[in-house]
Amino acid sequence: EALGKGTDAGEYDVTFTGVVIGTTKDSKGNYVVSGVENGKLKINPAEVTIKADDKEKKYDNDATTDPPLTAEPTGLLNGDTISYDLSRAPGQEVGTYTITVTVTGNNPNYNVTTLNGTFKIYEAEIIIKANDDIKKYGEEKTFDELNGFTYEPSTLPNGVTINSVTLTSDGAPASAPYKEGGYDIVPSNAQG
Repeated sequence: EALGKGTDAGEYDVTFTGVVIGTTKDSKGNYVVSGVENGKLKINPAEVTIKADDKEKKYDNDATTDPPLTAEPTGLLNGDTISYDLSRAPGQEVGTYTITVTVTGNNPNYNVTTLNGTFKIYEAEIIIKANDDIKKYGEEKTFDELNGFTYEPSTLPNGVTINSVTLTSDGAPASAPYKEGGYDIVPSNAQG
């Protein structure tokens, strides 16, 4: 019987047991064992991949609202675990940032492949609405560009302000005729 002891990746001696040199023969007496050479048992590391999960969030200029970074190793055997850290490139502006997997500790039983993920910050949507207004026929209308609008959401992302909005309407000139249903007031050029 040949035995090799080892469960971790590495190289181990294989030894024969129950073989006596010069005495072991087959049932017909055709041979005699004249010698035994031990061998090597080599256990190669298994392949494991750690892929960072892609994440995203809406722009809010607040790192505390980043979703947790996660990854799922594939290829682990026998309930093994691998230690790793996840981090992402810094920044809170709209764009794509790399999520990096860094293997920590000693993992001799595995050849570890790491695959980066992406963290995407997409544009926050802000809806600016001009307030309804009135004027008399024959009068020029000047809009209040500091207070003549509202926006949604009412709470803007951290650090974002809207202090003024340009408001225009085809009904603003004194020469604008009466129009059933009124004229649209168009907001543009929001300034913070």
